[in-house]
Amino acid sequence: MQTNFPLLAFLLGLVLGSLYILCARLYIQKESLANGLHACPGCRHRLMWWEHLSLADRLIHRGLCRSCGKPLPVRFACVEVAVGVWELLLAWKLGWGPAWLVYTLFGGWCIVLSLIDLERLILPDILVIPGSIAAFLCAVMVLKLPYMSSMLGGLVGVGSFLALQGACLLLFQQRLVGPGDVKLMLLLGFLLGLKSLPLLLGVAFLSCYLFYQAYLSQEAEVRLPFGPFLCFGLLTCILLSSGWS
Repeated sequence: MQTNFPLLAFLLGLVLGSLYILCARLYIQKESLANGLHACPGCRHRLMWWEHLSLADRLIHRGLCRSCGKPLPVRFACVEVAVGVWELLLAWKLGWGPAWLVYTLFGGWCIVLSLIDLERLILPDILVIPGSIAAFLCAVMVLKLPYMSSMLGGLVGVGSFLALQGACLLLFQQRLVGPGDVKLMLLLGFLLGLKSLPLLLGVAFLSCYLFYQAYLSQEAEVRLPFGPFLCFGLLTCILLSSGWS
């Protein structure tokens, strides 16, 4: 199983990517699963189960709604592929085991948070706070991260972002770091521990800067959420840590 596990993980990632999209849309649209969550954004045609797998649907129906013929959002397929690649790399690094399960869980948690933040510019407490508690327990009990490292990772992460938030208010008279970002640092710090915080923050700030330079106009006023870049930093830290097989 270990030999084929990366491929199986990639296929699982495609399915999980679709699930993460549905979870994010469930929060964003405030809809129940029985009231049109699984629907075309244009005509509200209820999608069949295979149409939720955006990548598979693009191969079968060329990504077009069977009812109105309009293209379904390509970003959904992109998310599925990205999650599939993430799961493949994670399985290649760790193989099957408790660590893979923990990182799959919190990787998915952060992807859902990122999708919500990109759409609504919020990181909901209903996901961040329980996630922080679960991250601390899993880090200490499953990943065997030292108790003090996990605790200090969360506290130092929150403290650094509170200081950054205050500095932005003092220097620029505006809040460039949101309260959701501060709370998210608790979850990420608990999961990674103190030693990984510099790499996490370095990847997050660098990727944010490169994204802004590459895709956003300097003149346009754009509210760019920082949560997805922090989550990208988490995924990168996990993949760059020691233990490649």
